[in-house]
Amino acid sequence: MDRLLSLFGVISLFVLLIYRWYRKHFDFWKHHPVVPSVPGRIFGGKVNEILTLKTNFSFHVKTIYDNEQFSNEAAVGIYALRPALLLRDPELIKSILIRDFNCFANRYGRSDPHADPIGDKSLFFARYNSWREWRLKLSPIFTSGKMKQMYPLIQQVGENLEEYLHKRGERFVCECKQLAILFTIDSIATTVFGVATNSLENSSSQAITQQIRQLVLFNLRRALNFFVVFMAPNLNWLFRPSIFFRETVEFFKTHTTQNVEERIRNPIRRPDMIELVVKLRNEVVEKGGDIKEFMEYIVAQTVTFFSGGTETSSTTIANVLFELAKNPHIQQRLRQELLDAFSRGNSSISYEDLSELEYLSMVVDETLRMYPVFPLIERQYLNPKKEVSEGYSLRPFYDFEIPNGMPVYISVYGLHYDEKYWTDPRKFDPERFSPENKANLNPMIYLPFGGGPRNCIGARMGLIQVKTCIAYILKNHRIEICSETNLQTKFNPKAFVLQVEGGINLEIVRDELYKRSVTKLE
Repeated sequence: MDRLLSLFGVISLFVLLIYRWYRKHFDFWKHHPVVPSVPGRIFGGKVNEILTLKTNFSFHVKTIYDNEQFSNEAAVGIYALRPALLLRDPELIKSILIRDFNCFANRYGRSDPHADPIGDKSLFFARYNSWREWRLKLSPIFTSGKMKQMYPLIQQVGENLEEYLHKRGERFVCECKQLAILFTIDSIATTVFGVATNSLENSSSQAITQQIRQLVLFNLRRALNFFVVFMAPNLNWLFRPSIFFRETVEFFKTHTTQNVEERIRNPIRRPDMIELVVKLRNEVVEKGGDIKEFMEYIVAQTVTFFSGGTETSSTTIANVLFELAKNPHIQQRLRQELLDAFSRGNSSISYEDLSELEYLSMVVDETLRMYPVFPLIERQYLNPKKEVSEGYSLRPFYDFEIPNGMPVYISVYGLHYDEKYWTDPRKFDPERFSPENKANLNPMIYLPFGGGPRNCIGARMGLIQVKTCIAYILKNHRIEICSETNLQTKFNPKAFVLQVEGGINLEIVRDELYKRSVTKLE
């Protein structure tokens, strides 16, 4: 009997502690009514939907953003697994991402340094000091001048793509995301990894192709790992999540090291990331630094560039093709612009021409508005004056201070569809990004690559990849809707990025547009 009473007491105490924890966290915004907020429930009461992957937190946050109750609010108090803040006002977003970056320099999500040291060292998850050091070291790779040097490597992949499409025949149905993945793998492999892979011709036999496919795979296991990392990083010690599969990490460790050592033995001038890595490695050697630790950071960035670069670029390419197929008049205008560029370049497009193709840029920009690959930006307020416990003031919007450690979210998905900023936002309209309209655009309502110092380091390279791929597909082919095209698209709730569920199937038709134009001129 005494043992039973003791057990009952322990259980009662446990329940009481859970209750007090819940009330402390989920009554938070009740105690701060000056900030408009949602009811105090975990994930707004959508726990089952989120845990069973019927929806995800990004979609849930967009629902809150779209709520008319908050349409004129600068911010909204929300709940994930703890109280958080959703930012809505562009000026407040600018303060968090740019003006007061030093207070919001870290993401809320964190990778576990023990279970996933490569993820922890990546630029995406690295804490401020490590992030700043490596951002400065790697930035030279992504300058406009370096991109111009790298462009011939990407252009060669574009020409390989053109040849591959020609071999497929007059007309064929293609899952465009998979085609784009092969192009992007080849493009990143030659510019980052320093090797030519030609996955378009040998997709089944290339080891690197198989490993990169693992990086962009969003299965149940990976979805759960992402959930812990982004939503419950304080529980990393318990669940030990890993963003990258161990086999893939080992592959890149081996091959990155081999590529660097080969370049040291046989130094050649090639405008790729390996060239910069060798230079940085020599500096570490001269200073007597830790080469093993240096290479771990390099492997982390290599895996990140392959993972992030392949997913973002291939997704955007597929979405561009999807919208062009649905809007033949837009496709026709774009193809004419590309035809003129190819004709000027005698069958190729120079880096300068590609950068100046106005309508191509408008089409890509509008695609990124409608399909922002990263639908949610997250940051964490950490007081830079560690000896002071003061919060971050939301004045003049609200008489409230964000407490130290609180996560803040920006719904890129919500901003990009807000009727306050975009007329008929569900319509694909590249004219929104004409030079005249773009000049009047508030940059804080269009954030496909994030914003502020911690924006996407590879944005410039990603855009070049996307534009090159689109150019070489449309050079002699048109894209059409077919019986296998699903026009009622849904986004995959398992995916961390905004990814169309079930793929994008379109028909690619060879019409020899450029070849016919050359024949006429002759």
